[in-house]
Amino acid sequence: MPFLYAYATVKLHTSVNYFVIYTSLVLQT
Repeated sequence: MPFLYAYATVKLHTSVNYFVIYTSLVLQT
């Protein structure tokens, strides 16, 4: 289903964004 695919894509991108923000904050300190 296109809706489930879009939902999974958004969830994946959100997880990646949080991971990038977390790693950048850790590397700055």
